[in-house]
Amino acid sequence: MATLVPVCDGEHADVVIVELTGQGLHIANVYNANPQDTSRGVALVRAQKTVKDKKMILCGDLNLHSHMWDSRKSESRDCSLILDWLSEDDVTLLNEPDDNTCFHSKESPSVIDLAFASSTLLGQTGCTTKVMKELNCGSDHLPPSTTVEGIQIDDVVRATRHNMNRLDTKKFTRACARENNSLHAREPLREEDIEALAADLIKAMTKALDEAALKALGKGTGKRWWNPQCTDAVREMRSAWRRTVENSFLDTTFDVYKGKRKVFQAEIRTAKRELWRQTIENMTEAADVFKMVNRLGKPSLAGGLPPLTQDGVMKRTPQEKAEALLDTHIQPVEDWTEGEEEANPRARLWDELTSAEVRDAVFHAGNTAPGEDGIPNTAWKLAWPTFGQCIVKLFNCCLEVGYHPRVFKSATMVAIPKPHRDRTLPRSYRLISLLSTLGKSLERAVARKLSTQAVELQIIPVHYASAVPRRAATDLTWKLADVIMGESKLKKITSLVTFDIKGAFDAVKKERLIARLRSQRWPESLCKWVASFLTDRQTSSGRCRVLGTQTMA
Repeated sequence: MATLVPVCDGEHADVVIVELTGQGLHIANVYNANPQDTSRGVALVRAQKTVKDKKMILCGDLNLHSHMWDSRKSESRDCSLILDWLSEDDVTLLNEPDDNTCFHSKESPSVIDLAFASSTLLGQTGCTTKVMKELNCGSDHLPPSTTVEGIQIDDVVRATRHNMNRLDTKKFTRACARENNSLHAREPLREEDIEALAADLIKAMTKALDEAALKALGKGTGKRWWNPQCTDAVREMRSAWRRTVENSFLDTTFDVYKGKRKVFQAEIRTAKRELWRQTIENMTEAADVFKMVNRLGKPSLAGGLPPLTQDGVMKRTPQEKAEALLDTHIQPVEDWTEGEEEANPRARLWDELTSAEVRDAVFHAGNTAPGEDGIPNTAWKLAWPTFGQCIVKLFNCCLEVGYHPRVFKSATMVAIPKPHRDRTLPRSYRLISLLSTLGKSLERAVARKLSTQAVELQIIPVHYASAVPRRAATDLTWKLADVIMGESKLKKITSLVTFDIKGAFDAVKKERLIARLRSQRWPESLCKWVASFLTDRQTSSGRCRVLGTQTMA
């Protein structure tokens, strides 16, 4: 895992320096501007100052010629930027002499992509740099590959998901049927039995998915415009490049390669234009335009989450950033000081959830990101014929005993940037919790049944419309318009006061909510389930995704 390092004398767009966590190894990537550019040398000097006296590797497109690495070129006038630095700071060139990295033309190949290592690093381990001539991506530069021996890198835990688009449904159905045989042997009557059944159900689904679906590292970085024509063009270009290398850059083979490279670049431009043309043609409604504008203007972390500032301290590592976000957004709830209330002896009866109600809760869920277990809701829909009976039994036992399983309460937090905010402040991000999709279905089933009965029993006021079935905000709007029109006829002015309570739902006071439920005569088992639902909910910096990377627990 690596962290960004501040650049001496101020940040520069052509310098990126990272430090490998726990290793003390600094890696600097530098672009030295062309001789005609007035900023030439600035980025290189700043990088040299930053990594001075450190265990480091400095590499990049330096646009400098010297007989030290390219005997065929005359030395650049400002080559002393490198030569003096090599002797003064005891730095070693890693490139092989005359190993060309740039082929702008056949007549003048050159070595300008360089890599250097400090004596501090070379005294501890070996370093080698090799130009990867087989990896041609259409540029006139070839990438050098630097290998550092003996460096232990911490594993990066990435949030994986099952690729449901490539699910083998027959294999998945057979695996679900096999795993389901062991789930009906018990009758969960105690909290530990419910916990075990919920955990076993998730394990069964995980095994079935592992057998029938490949795993992917979330969304890829592929381009939407890439098409088969681009694939064919890059394949032909690389074949021409291999023939050019094999034939020692003969005129004919190099000219063929240049032609194939131009075709590849033209295919990319054509593919981009075609994508935008199709996108515009498919915009048949105004809503399509708004969706496109929203997608283009949506804040993204593709460029990386910048260092965060908390109490004047800069947080740079993913672990530090995760802790800063959690400390800022998640605060402990104050205990309610009033005494514990007893169960209401006049509590109403609560009917069991029917199979139709549970199925509706599972099937009407959106395709949201899965929680810590990594199981998408699509999997539960596909497995409903097999696991449906077990899911209904689990949900009803949870409500009968008044217990919410711990596996449904463990959340992974994801940081989403707010638009038009300072990205270095933790408050500029919105944390959302990713929970088990099966647990979310249980919440949805209870919420729907609770709100429906609250309307039927007139527990909810007549004009209340938030998250209530068969009511909408438009009803309140019509009511408001009716009041305003009525007052206007009486020559009166109607004033409307609106306000937004900041963080109103961030921290529910559990005891006060339970007391309100009991006063409304809800069943005691439901009150206990709500109390269990709000108790011991867990998240940590070990389960907070930053930059698409999940920090280690």
